[in-house]
Amino acid sequence: MEIFNYFVNLSQPESDTRYAQAAGKENIIFLVNSTKDAFAPHAGSISFKSTFSGQEYFEFDKRRLAVNPQSYLLMNDGQEYASSIDSENSVESFTVFFATDFVTKTLLTFLQNDDYLLGNPTENVSVHSSLFFEKLYPINQAVHNVIQSIRHQIQVNNGKDALLLEEHLYALLLTLLKEQKVIQDTINNLPSVRASTRQEMYRRVCKARDYMYSCYGEHINIDILAREACLAPFHFLRTFKQVFQITPHQMLTKIRLEQAQSLLLNTEDPVAQVGISIGFDNLSSFTRLFTTAYGVSPRRFRQAQGVASK
Repeated sequence: MEIFNYFVNLSQPESDTRYAQAAGKENIIFLVNSTKDAFAPHAGSISFKSTFSGQEYFEFDKRRLAVNPQSYLLMNDGQEYASSIDSENSVESFTVFFATDFVTKTLLTFLQNDDYLLGNPTENVSVHSSLFFEKLYPINQAVHNVIQSIRHQIQVNNGKDALLLEEHLYALLLTLLKEQKVIQDTINNLPSVRASTRQEMYRRVCKARDYMYSCYGEHINIDILAREACLAPFHFLRTFKQVFQITPHQMLTKIRLEQAQSLLLNTEDPVAQVGISIGFDNLSSFTRLFTTAYGVSPRRFRQAQGVASK
């Protein structure tokens, strides 16, 4: 296992001997603080990407997605992408590149029962090039807990307890595989007759949701989202509700309020500025929706967490 507290130019991996020797063979963790960095398109192994503060952008397949402390991105082996950070405040970037052998062994454990594993302790499975849906995922409690544990081990022990870190990485990968199973169940329950159609409809509405996660501070309407999904507006509305069980408007409001929570806790921006930055035109609408969702006003929420309010 290799841990980096600096970025490696992955379009020229040979520029860093330690990374070049480990790539694909060992699990690699990047935990890096940065305000400005940009890297040209490059390919990597299966990876998990998020941040503990701020936003990092990834461009691939003509899409530009932003990860932040509320979301993560999964990339498959060989997927080419560019990445960048451009922020006034420090962004704490977090990426895990999983070793090929580590993925195959974890996948086998996930797919087979104990009786089979006992009789075939050295068997591997092939990893499909599209193991994961390449999209943004909301960080749930299970993912949050394990990545915070990884971060803690790196910050406190400099990652010296390799066994414990590997256990955390195994738990993370297993959680990600379980999420893929949930996604497949969702796709199977869509009303289309053909399996390929159901999968394509899921991918398309996910592109619209990814746009919300990446551009929540901008003006967003149904036409914009339907265009992102390459669907007619009414078809998009119906399919989005079938997949996510809430409307696009409800999803966007949820995303914006989650971002508001993070900004209220991690910045000293005035409450009004927080509302504007997440897409609300006036303070009263932001305050009303936040209070309805969390039971307290944005100002009182911040004060209850011990953050100075403005």
